[in-house]
Amino acid sequence: GDHRDLHLSIRRQRQMCIRDRSTSAGLLSVTGAGGVTMTTAANGAISIDPHGVGNLTLGSTDNATTALNGNAMNIDAAGALQINSSGGAISIGNDDKDQNINIGTQGERTINIATGAFADTVNIGNVTGATELNLNSGTGGIALASTGTGNITLDSDNTMLLDADGVLELNSSAGAISIGNDDVDQNINIGTQGERTITIGNDAS
Repeated sequence: GDHRDLHLSIRRQRQMCIRDRSTSAGLLSVTGAGGVTMTTAANGAISIDPHGVGNLTLGSTDNATTALNGNAMNIDAAGALQINSSGGAISIGNDDKDQNINIGTQGERTINIATGAFADTVNIGNVTGATELNLNSGTGGIALASTGTGNITLDSDNTMLLDADGVLELNSSAGAISIGNDDVDQNINIGTQGERTITIGNDAS
């Protein structure tokens, strides 16, 4: 017969061998000197499922890159889910694609960032173009604190507004309270609008 039919028959036998290969005990290994490709036809699925408490391992430390690519990709765990790197940065959304990044948008969660007992530097936002940073809170409030000798600096190249629907207090437990003590020739206005009682000092002896 035609030698091409013989080659086709051999290829089919190899495909069937890989497709039907299984093991009831021991290790099943699929190797290829030039690589291993797993492909399905007609939108078929590929499932890799370790039995019971078996682990699923992709790649090893001697691999250059372990890549996962797809249309939509879901990573979900019934237990803890951890992403770590022992020798490089962990980057999320570091490609130049104008798409949102959502973290903890559903469920009632505690979201921790750099809460370990380490001297971290936490950077949020940048000063490029129309970059905007919003901090919002419900009835739980917002706490901004610095311990030890660390300073809290609020600086704006435009206008800075402090406004409260309730009481607004400015106090210091260990130093002077200074208003307008920099060498800038601008007015200081106190109580210039509204019908107010302005009290300075007290009559305590």
